[in-house]
Amino acid sequence: MPYKDSSKQREYVRKWVADRRAAWFSDKYCVQCGNAEDLEIDHIVPETKERKIDHNIWSWSQEKRDAELQKCQVLCHDCHQEKSSAENSARQSATPITHGSYWGYRRGCRCYLCSFAGKLYRAGIRRSVKDSGGQIVPSLFPDMP
Repeated sequence: MPYKDSSKQREYVRKWVADRRAAWFSDKYCVQCGNAEDLEIDHIVPETKERKIDHNIWSWSQEKRDAELQKCQVLCHDCHQEKSSAENSARQSATPITHGSYWGYRRGCRCYLCSFAGKLYRAGIRRSVKDSGGQIVPSLFPDMP
């Protein structure tokens, strides 16, 4: 039966989710450093993460939650950050830079096209030139060589 007061309903759900999460983590520890505080769930293979539904797995049914948690390991916040940073760096280095885009500049390319894209972005001229997939089209910017 729903609550008449929506704030009470939200508080009940927050507590219910927090209790489920706390119960699952109660006997767990970080698999890398052994810490038992500030624990998080980490998908061992990020590509296996269920992306089609809500990110808060603690509100899922027991069967669905258990299936998702089978793909995970427990890490403390610091170890999780380290692992995620390493994965992101590896993913970025495997992807070629798109020259003439702001993201090429963000990834460290300082060629003329990427530098110009960075200047445009910082200046607030975010003409994401849609016909070129985010790249700068020289015909739109006459001062480019």
